[in-house]
Amino acid sequence: MAADALATAMDFYFEDGRPVPAPSAAKRGQLLVDLPTSVGAKVLLLNEKLDRQVTPAKFIRRMNARPQKVSPRSRAPR
Repeated sequence: MAADALATAMDFYFEDGRPVPAPSAAKRGQLLVDLPTSVGAKVLLLNEKLDRQVTPAKFIRRMNARPQKVSPRSRAPR
């Protein structure tokens, strides 16, 4: 359930267009929860887009995609 909660929390960052902070170092005795690979990739892409200030229109052009195929609110598969 923790993995689902973490992936759901990432959706709030995606929807708001806010950068996802880097994870903190694990402390002794803590259990780690991994993001699904697809969600992790989406986090990296979001943070890079925000860091480089790439607008959705520029992103679509760079991806050589049609606007219908790229949605800022699309959810990553889990």
